[in-house]
Amino acid sequence: MNNFLRLLIILAVVTLTSTLTCAELPQRIVSLAPANTEILYALNLGDKLVGVSSYCNYPPPCANKEKVGDFSNPNIEKIVALKPDLILAAGLEQDPAVAKLKKLGFTVYVIDPQDFSQLFDSITRIGELTGTGSVALILNQSIKARIAKLRQALGTSVTEPLKIFIEISVQPLMTASRYTFLDEMINLLRAKNVAGDLPRPYCRISEEIVIRQNPDHIILTSPHSRSYFTANKAWSKTTAVQQNHLIDTVDPDLLLRPGPRLIDGLEQLAEVIYNIKIR
Repeated sequence: MNNFLRLLIILAVVTLTSTLTCAELPQRIVSLAPANTEILYALNLGDKLVGVSSYCNYPPPCANKEKVGDFSNPNIEKIVALKPDLILAAGLEQDPAVAKLKKLGFTVYVIDPQDFSQLFDSITRIGELTGTGSVALILNQSIKARIAKLRQALGTSVTEPLKIFIEISVQPLMTASRYTFLDEMINLLRAKNVAGDLPRPYCRISEEIVIRQNPDHIILTSPHSRSYFTANKAWSKTTAVQQNHLIDTVDPDLLLRPGPRLIDGLEQLAEVIYNIKIR
């Protein structure tokens, strides 16, 4: 059986198993996180999106949607007024709001993926909830194909893993450790996250520890953080600063939002670090 025929069969199965009647399909959706909003638009559900968080800025059409508070403080009254039949939330900080909304009888689905595998599961589940299972399948397959292409492009050219430090903030200095998308992305790039062994996903780290590790590249994700590294003589000892390998040309949204555009961020990092063309 060729791959095209196999894909057709899978699409047919997904369509049959995820098909709902028009009355059952959600017609009014609220998204409480930017990544959720990006997934919804990628599944062609922008027309059913009636409310978004104030941080949702992509794609551009979401600017016209009703704002329902910021990430940490969703406005329950505004959400209720929109009469949504599906609310997509995130974890941790939004747990109290999720509990209140569920108590009020709303259907709330929490999306909190920690790696690509969980992202694929989340996209699949949203597809099932919204009757867009076939679109979700195609989206997941597209991302997986691009990851495979990146692996192939790197090939066997990487003989010794580069050491990379991921800056999340500089006051205080914070980084991403294991159990994060950023750490997985570094591994996919066949590099080493110098903070990968820290006990918590996102945590503080001392300058001394990072400088001692001597990273080859530093990924910058917070505004105006470049000067923190270039103006401090201690950091001038690192290869990253000496060779101007401070990566601030990749939009942080492509690295910090667990949505479909993570693959864009991964490809751009590969191009900057290895000076190769992926896309």
